[in-house]
Amino acid sequence: MKEWKFSKTPVVVVIDDSRSETTIITSLLKKRGVEVHAINEGKYARKTIEQHKPDLILLDVVMPDLNGYEFCKVLAKQPSTKNIPVIFITSLNEPQNVLEGFEAGGSDYISKPFRAEELLARVRAHLELSILHQERLRQTNLLMRSEQRLQRLTLAEGLAHNLNNLLAPLMGNLHWLKDILKNPEAIEVIEEMLEVVERMDRLSAALTGRSQEAMLSTVPLGQLLLDIVQRFELNLRPEFKLVTDFDENDPQDVSHQFETALSAILTNAHEAMENAGEIHLQVSRDTKEGYMVITVSDTGPGLDNETQNKAFMPFFSTKNFVGTGLGLHTAQLVVERMGGTISLKNKDPDDGTGAIATIKIPLDQDAARPTMRLPLKYGSH
Repeated sequence: MKEWKFSKTPVVVVIDDSRSETTIITSLLKKRGVEVHAINEGKYARKTIEQHKPDLILLDVVMPDLNGYEFCKVLAKQPSTKNIPVIFITSLNEPQNVLEGFEAGGSDYISKPFRAEELLARVRAHLELSILHQERLRQTNLLMRSEQRLQRLTLAEGLAHNLNNLLAPLMGNLHWLKDILKNPEAIEVIEEMLEVVERMDRLSAALTGRSQEAMLSTVPLGQLLLDIVQRFELNLRPEFKLVTDFDENDPQDVSHQFETALSAILTNAHEAMENAGEIHLQVSRDTKEGYMVITVSDTGPGLDNETQNKAFMPFFSTKNFVGTGLGLHTAQLVVERMGGTISLKNKDPDDGTGAIATIKIPLDQDAARPTMRLPLKYGSH
């Protein structure tokens, strides 16, 4: 007996108070390679569906503690279950019963006693449609996210380009003034202004990936992490603690610009906690997948849905003080130009306590080689 071939292992939940019938259905489907979860009490129906996220539900209409039609209506109203097809399996086979089943949101109707061939044919057909629908939704969501990201990057790089056009003459003129002025107080003011302008330029460079020298030059990871930790701890409030787990002599070469990315993530974790807490920085290697994995986690309140969806968008910020809203966006650009990926989510999706940022960078130096961008050229002075 051949198993059915799908792009994934199909999952079916069977809800029927008859143990003999759930046993027969389970046996038939498992022989075809289907993962089956059968329950005989209606009170466990919702929990089972939420836990296993089935591709198809086989549902009895009349159970001691569950009305199949009403339960189907509930499923149709929930975002997480509204797209799961439901096949009613029942001895109620009058035309009005069938019509009521479709009106309740059912996808198909099988009368008891059922024939194995008919049940298998209907289940297979609905599984094919369900899995195909899921794949199309996934592809559509990926396309939408890609388009949104392209729009954000275009906006951010456009703003940074205009900022560069303003910074170049300003920096040139400040250097010129510094050269011709002899008053120490005036020179001190100009140096302070230059420091501000240079910080703005570094921000713009990170935003556009234009910082060629920093992206192409490398440093051993252990040394870079030590430098980052030392500077970070200088600004760490006394009621907070940084816990690290990495090899200080790690020889893995990474871009100098990675300092910008990791510093932004550490700062974000620090600012996410109000009163006290811990930040954990850990480095490991996934040799099977070929990645170096860096995680930064905190013991803060976690992330709401909006923050999880928008955290890496330029200019998005949850801070109650003035900030650029570019820290995590800059981190994402740097990591991606190193050939890696970055994600931010709650450590525990259920209670939302604490967030964790995960960075994966290829161990293969060629794969991790950063993209080269042209540097900003200042006018002569």
